[in-house]
Amino acid sequence: MVHAACYLREKRSKRNEVFFCNTNPQDWPLIVQLCGNDPGILLAAAKEICRIEGVCAIDLNFGCPQGIARKGKYGAFLLHQADLVVRIVSTLSRELNKPVTCKIRLLPTFSETLALSQALVGAGCSLLTVHGRTKEQNKHLVGSCDWEAIRKIKAAVPIPVFANGGIADLDDVEKCLSFTEVDGVMSSEALLENPGLFSRNVNVVTGHRANQLDLAEEYLELAAQHPPDRLKCVRAHVFKLVFTGVQLFEDLRDALVAAENVKEMRWVVGEIRRRALERAQGRDVGSAGERSWYWRHWHKGETDRGSELPRQGKGGGKRRGEEGGVESEGMGCLFGAED
Repeated sequence: MVHAACYLREKRSKRNEVFFCNTNPQDWPLIVQLCGNDPGILLAAAKEICRIEGVCAIDLNFGCPQGIARKGKYGAFLLHQADLVVRIVSTLSRELNKPVTCKIRLLPTFSETLALSQALVGAGCSLLTVHGRTKEQNKHLVGSCDWEAIRKIKAAVPIPVFANGGIADLDDVEKCLSFTEVDGVMSSEALLENPGLFSRNVNVVTGHRANQLDLAEEYLELAAQHPPDRLKCVRAHVFKLVFTGVQLFEDLRDALVAAENVKEMRWVVGEIRRRALERAQGRDVGSAGERSWYWRHWHKGETDRGSELPRQGKGGGKRRGEEGGVESEGMGCLFGAED
């Protein structure tokens, strides 16, 4: 996500380098997601970004529920200003030569959400992603995802609709597609931990299976080849990739936090692998379940993984406590994703 105003405040010669980290040509085609609350500023940023080779669409974020979005008055905190949201979409869809897509969350009532969805279509939105929760349903208040609302929106609008929310693994993707009849499914939290989610961790080219530690090592190799401006973003991604391991071996969590370069992070991943293999000798190491990054906000036994329901995905739990303090007894999905 790129904050339109921050993008324009950066020196023109530095904008793309700072915000896209010299994106590798292999990353194309690329949809760039923008946030902001001023139609003119968003349009100016979008016009410049659309000149980047490979950018095929602009997505507008009206779904972010985080505190930074509240402070900046963007994301889901614009949804109560439907006229402004529609004006933003109308301005960009009229002035750009690329498709404009939108991501929203549910409003307090379904009728409000449906009315906004239809207004976005009228304003020129080409594809709508709906997160089946309100902005208040976040972190320890996350609750279950309302797939029924998404299903009704899909049936009521003439453009492609993607569902977001309640996706922990590929089984959830298939259930969501079947229940909502949407055109696609978006995952966020689960993909941060397991980038292989949509392929069941099988490389579609080689046929090889990759577990969490394999993915972490591959990511660190890419980070070494294409170093970002800040190491902390690499550390944050590795933390999510090996989340179950650093819960079990807290000294390695501390070592990851203290790592000053990619080489030291590789050592942490390798040490998790070594210890996990030792721990697994002669005993059941368990499965990911609530020990994973995706389920970190939920107490054991309080997750809803039932059959297709109008509300699906995470449900009914409470947050365990601070990250890093989750008590764990097994290696989770370090050696293979959940099937």
